Amino acid sequence: MDVLFLSPGHPSEMPEFVRGLSEVGARVWGIGSEPVAMLPETARRHLSGYLQVPNLWAEDDVVQRVQRWLGDRRPDRVETLAEYSVVLAAKLREALGVSGLRVEQAIAFRDKEKMKQVLDKVKSMGEVDKASKLRTVAALVRTANLIAGSHPLVSGVKAQLDTALKNHDVTV
Repeated sequence: MDVLFLSPGHPSEMPEFVRGLSEVGARVWGIGSEPVAMLPETARRHLSGYLQVPNLWAEDDVVQRVQRWLGDRRPDRVETLAEYSVVLAAKLREALGVSGLRVEQAIAFRDKEKMKQVLDKVKSMGEVDKASKLRTVAALVRTANLIAGSHPLVSGVKAQLDTALKNHDVTV
């Protein structure tokens, strides 16, 4: 599996996520604005490659640079764990044809007013109400999938939740 990982050296915990992905067999390709020599050693050691961009905030420029850098290669995932780069990650997914959170969905998570609108929409669909409080894992998964649109929860997490439901009738 090939994973594009935005800002693999910052914040300070990101190199550990890069390490974790690498240790389970992913090829992790970093994109950031700092020179590779300035990345923490843990990140450098576990990256398969790195693209330094002049400005991570110039999203359209970053998308073009990444497309040129990748050429015909296509990652399986584009990931970020920093809120400030969720829209960039979504733009990269759309440009590269990678599944995951789309731009409209990412904006809903960044823009608090839009987030309230999405949650109001879900609530009006009857999936969430004050009485239910998402009492079951199944309700949590169903609601999370509704909020995220057509993008399901990360398959590994969802599979674990499904197994827990089947084996133990887990509630929260």
